[in-house]
Amino acid sequence: MVRLSADVSNPGYFLITVVLAAAMVVLSVSCGDESSSKFGYEEFFLVPVRAHLIQSRNIPQLSTKLRSKDVILLMEKVNEIYSQAGVHFYLESIWQEPAGSESILSGFKTGIPLNMYLFLRPEQSLDQNLVHLYYVHELPVNGLTILKGEGGVFINDSARLVDVKGGTDDTLSRVTSHELGHVLGMTHTVSSSNLMNEGTSGFQMDEVQVEVVRNHIQYLKNYSSTGSFFVDGNAKFMGGQEGKSKSYFEILVSIAGESPIKYAAEEKLLEIEAIKN
Repeated sequence: MVRLSADVSNPGYFLITVVLAAAMVVLSVSCGDESSSKFGYEEFFLVPVRAHLIQSRNIPQLSTKLRSKDVILLMEKVNEIYSQAGVHFYLESIWQEPAGSESILSGFKTGIPLNMYLFLRPEQSLDQNLVHLYYVHELPVNGLTILKGEGGVFINDSARLVDVKGGTDDTLSRVTSHELGHVLGMTHTVSSSNLMNEGTSGFQMDEVQVEVVRNHIQYLKNYSSTGSFFVDGNAKFMGGQEGKSKSYFEILVSIAGESPIKYAAEEKLLEIEAIKN
């Protein structure tokens, strides 16, 4: 099933490890108080995403202009929006890599058909346990979500939106959030202030949509509660993998709200720093 949101020349690839400490910047999404969460810290779901910064030597319009730090910042804003539903997306990793199947995609002289964008996905970075975000420079639409097999979310880094009263001023975080809405079971709506309206800057979710998201998220192959996420991180810490556990605790600290789990994560980060020194 295809969901539409109307709304480099590097022969190799390299993996950009996400330094989550850099993502701890507190940002305003121009959402105001309306996006504040009604969910307590321990009610949040955590969902891993892998971002792909696509490059193409043969199809220049596919080469995204975004850098890893841009994705880190926009995901912070995505999480501001999804706090309405008690959902936090965390970056498992960011990959900068060449587009897959360029020989196939370059054969379309009048533009790549939307149902062919799955061929753009590089095979080496596929993982069925993650939500995949593919950023390209130009798409015929603002965003495209393909829910087929492992699927993928494809986002136009030059997307444009129609401004509406009370909307966000950050285009890419809104487009990314809209497409993630399709991943989480939401469909288009007519309200211009709503996140699932096609092509506007609205970001609100109603109660029915929140329920849809929270029910649908449990069908994903990999999600966590804040409690189970802490347990996983602490297991790595106790196993002597302080470096790997650090990212778990940083993610937990970045989630809005107060909880003994968050305080424990803060304490673990202090312990890790003490070990380093």
